[in-house]
Amino acid sequence: MKITKIQSVHNQLVSLANRLGPEAKLPTVKQLCRDLQVSVATLDRCLQNLEFEHVIERKHGVGIFVSPFAGQKVVALASDCNLFQSNLPLFFRMFIEYMRNRAALGKMRIKFYLDFPTNEGEPPSYSDLEFDLNQRRVHGVILLDSGNFHIPGWLLHCSTPCVAFSARDCFPWSVKINHVHLVELGVKLLLEQGCHRPIFLPPVYSNRETVDHIISIFHSGLAKFNPDIHSSWVLNPMQDVNATPSIQGCEELAYRAVMRFFEEREKFCGNLPDGLLSVDDALTPGAIQALKKLGFRLGCDFWVATHINKGAFLPQAKEDSLILLQIDLMQVVDRLWSQLETLAVNQTPEDAVVWIEPQAIELPFKPKRDFKN
Repeated sequence: MKITKIQSVHNQLVSLANRLGPEAKLPTVKQLCRDLQVSVATLDRCLQNLEFEHVIERKHGVGIFVSPFAGQKVVALASDCNLFQSNLPLFFRMFIEYMRNRAALGKMRIKFYLDFPTNEGEPPSYSDLEFDLNQRRVHGVILLDSGNFHIPGWLLHCSTPCVAFSARDCFPWSVKINHVHLVELGVKLLLEQGCHRPIFLPPVYSNRETVDHIISIFHSGLAKFNPDIHSSWVLNPMQDVNATPSIQGCEELAYRAVMRFFEEREKFCGNLPDGLLSVDDALTPGAIQALKKLGFRLGCDFWVATHINKGAFLPQAKEDSLILLQIDLMQVVDRLWSQLETLAVNQTPEDAVVWIEPQAIELPFKPKRDFKN
């Protein structure tokens, strides 16, 4: 394929920057125009592109310098807009911080690709990422998948190393949270505290298939650990809601879902629920607020088990003796990078799917109750 004049100049400038090394000074604009036989306008356009790619830096009145980031490999962190509009802002602040730290250890650079559906109902195209991959400006891809959109085929089968943090099975290489163990662990710990009539608060996903699967794990977990339990309930925090809510919206949804559930107490025939399992820590504060308003004494006559990311702060944890099911995001990032680094040297990772296991956080629980069914 014939390359354009701009591409030719771009490649020559990159080669020059690599030869000179980080922070070295390049020749003047006048000298570069003469050496490369281009106009000032063409050179300026190439320099703008190289600044955007962190190859060079222009300092007004001083000169053109090779960027301190020149020569670093670039790892793309790609996500669709759904995740950033959802209930997970703290998750992503922590995740991105760990990603940057991990990239710095390998002297690499993270470049973010946030894509939106082109039209209502259409999946994101990741066109900017596709372009940079074709130009070989990206050396690896880590995809954060919301599970709500179709993934472009070229991204699933691109030659550049690509791994995904996703609950779906369509990716050749991925890291997943073990939701089966997360839910089963929560059910088991609630039952150990004497709960016989638990409520399940499922995560807030647009992907109904994922939610239904997690709900089925809750029911199978109850059957596995105590087949005699016949009273359990599943709340629907997304009732009458079409869009994915914000963090404050999640708390409000959980609060309303719990209050709505207890509106007609006579339906329980005196046997009120005595425990709640939440696998979305963005929902937990709202549920706790509602339970307290309803008069439940958490840690005494009602227990709450909740997912939480390691390093996140849930102020109610100690006060209300919550059962915490912790996921280590640093472990997620490490596993993603390990897979990516293995693929980058043309080797095959040991496992196509790496599972992240939840850990129960021990709190000073009060004595177990002696409840009868």
